[in-house]
Amino acid sequence: MRHSKGRRRDHEWKPVAVARIQCHWCENKPAEVMCEECGDTNYCEPCAIHVHEMDEYKGHTITPM
Repeated sequence: MRHSKGRRRDHEWKPVAVARIQCHWCENKPAEVMCEECGDTNYCEPCAIHVHEMDEYKGHTITPM
């Protein structure tokens, strides 16, 4: 490791907050997939399946994030 020797060994480590993108539909779970036809909307997998079972959304392409 680069921080194990010399003056870097005294460096302080701080946690970094990582923002997760939430599902557009349920706003509860982290988004896992995206639909371009829905305007690059992000969904968790269960919500993507639910939304895209509706006739008007059936032909959309779902891609993993």
